[in-house]
Amino acid sequence: MKSDLLVVHGTADPGVAITVQLVDAAGHVAAQASDSANPSGVWTTPMKITGVPDGQYTLAVTATLGAQVSQPASMPVTIGRTLPDVVVTAVDGDGRLFPILTGTGSPGATVHAAVGSAERTTSVDPQGNWTMTVIDGLTAGDNTIALTQTLSGHTSSPLAVSLPMRAPVLSPASTWSGVVFAGDAGAGIEQRTDGGAWVPGMLDTTGQLTVPIPAGTAIIDVRYAQADRYGLTSTLAIP
Repeated sequence: MKSDLLVVHGTADPGVAITVQLVDAAGHVAAQASDSANPSGVWTTPMKITGVPDGQYTLAVTATLGAQVSQPASMPVTIGRTLPDVVVTAVDGDGRLFPILTGTGSPGATVHAAVGSAERTTSVDPQGNWTMTVIDGLTAGDNTIALTQTLSGHTSSPLAVSLPMRAPVLSPASTWSGVVFAGDAGAGIEQRTDGGAWVPGMLDTTGQLTVPIPAGTAIIDVRYAQADRYGLTSTLAIP
């Protein structure tokens, strides 16, 4: 069961009023619904079970025609709400840029991505699709995120997704005359000094770019970048 609606159906004499009760182990009525058998004798009772705990119950069905009420027909039923695992259909990022994940889930559910103590959420749209960018909690090297979806207070089992990340490397040029950025050949980067504005650049065919160090600079940062996306930051302190 994936919702708070329990649908019970059956057959009876046409026109008979049907009452369906969900009875707990103590004999208390936890939920109830009613319907009338149609001219073909078919009846259906959607029963709301919001707030009814998961567990073992008995379905008791009675039929009423005029002043006559049948003996209840009963059967055991287990209420156990579960959600399917969230599905990841694509990971866009290549390890350089913070990844954009897309996937499918239960419409209306909230998708949670947990990386260590960091968490990011997004919603599943009415068509069952979702997307999110994972930033917080990722570090250079291998990362494993746990993805779940939650709906009506119920959470799916976690899905483990591997998200390896890498960042450009900084090293000083000879006698600290400049700094060398090294990484993937031809990759776009951004650099900044002392927490200022990011300046775009590109690594050459050997995967390097050397830039001078402005006088008085204390910190240089670099990260992979493309359009309005970026990745992890590497930092070099200038002595």
